[in-house]
Amino acid sequence: APHGCDGMAGDEAFEEWCRAQNVNLLSLSTSLEVDLKRRSLKDPAIARRLACVLRGSSVLRRLILSGTDLVDDTAGSILEALRHTSIEALDLSDNHLTAVSVPAVARLIRPADGLAADAGKDGEGRGLKELSLDGNALGDAAIAQLGEALLPPARLTTLSLQHAGAGDNSAYALARAIATPGCALGMLSLAYGLVGNCGAAALAASLAANDGTFKRLMLSGNLRIGDLGGQALAEALLARGEGSPAGAIVDSDEQVRDIAA
Repeated sequence: APHGCDGMAGDEAFEEWCRAQNVNLLSLSTSLEVDLKRRSLKDPAIARRLACVLRGSSVLRRLILSGTDLVDDTAGSILEALRHTSIEALDLSDNHLTAVSVPAVARLIRPADGLAADAGKDGEGRGLKELSLDGNALGDAAIAQLGEALLPPARLTTLSLQHAGAGDNSAYALARAIATPGCALGMLSLAYGLVGNCGAAALAASLAANDGTFKRLMLSGNLRIGDLGGQALAEALLARGEGSPAGAIVDSDEQVRDIAA
């Protein structure tokens, strides 16, 4: 059994959960992709047992846990277990996570040196490449904490934070990461958040400073972005050259697209 799971009670209950949720128990530890979308993990004992099973997987690369009723407590054991895997893509969208879970998520983006050194045979090192936290009430300050985690040598290329409460503080922190040479991030969604003109201006400046790795910024539904923010984004797009039309870089509200056009 994985470390910390020896003698752990609940096997029968977990097997019953797997049957009820139409989940193949063996596949949880032998599949490259595990899709548990909309399978309820409200029971802490079930979540802990799942964490143990996932921690024992040497092949897991993608895990989908969207809409599984996760809260900070139940997610904590799973996030900790995933630090000991080679997972590359994680979908935690549409759950009930708050700022409490953000440090654990950041550790998956930017693992400790000891864990990173214990990489798979491909030698690439550990660390997420794709992450979705859509629909979780994380809040502006907590999302801002993810900015430091994105700095090199982090490998995250796709980060989606729609309906997660991102605001100007989030935009500032994430913009600093995007502007940092070597940042791997290529797509960022802060859609349906609270980003305003100042945050939009910071993101615009990061687009101008980025080395070309960053390809898509999604800001739809940020109603606090007005003409000033839109103008800053439009100027950043123009600075990137004719080969980077507005639609390919910024997906925002009509007022921003109209200015960028």
